[in-house]
Amino acid sequence: MSISTQEEWKEPKRFEVLTTTGEPELSTTDVPAPWLESRFAASPLPQRPLSRVVDHAALDIEIPSGQTSVEVQVPTVGDGVSEPAETLRLRLASYWAPRRDRW
Repeated sequence: MSISTQEEWKEPKRFEVLTTTGEPELSTTDVPAPWLESRFAASPLPQRPLSRVVDHAALDIEIPSGQTSVEVQVPTVGDGVSEPAETLRLRLASYWAPRRDRW
């Protein structure tokens, strides 16, 4: 994951989990159940893409101060099924909020 400018990161940043664009996507049964429960408060079954595990699925990721990239590690489980490489697509969530100190 990369960003274009260095910023002072004071807290983890929220990354939205998006559907993939044509590539196979990691699913709820591809990751350990405890990881899924701790990140999304969800069960692996029924199997579904991680982008649809919950409404507005997102991960909070820390980017160290002064860095413009971070490696995101998502644990996976072996299920014995031969599958193509699967993808997890993330986007830095941004929002606009009015500054209350200007009111």
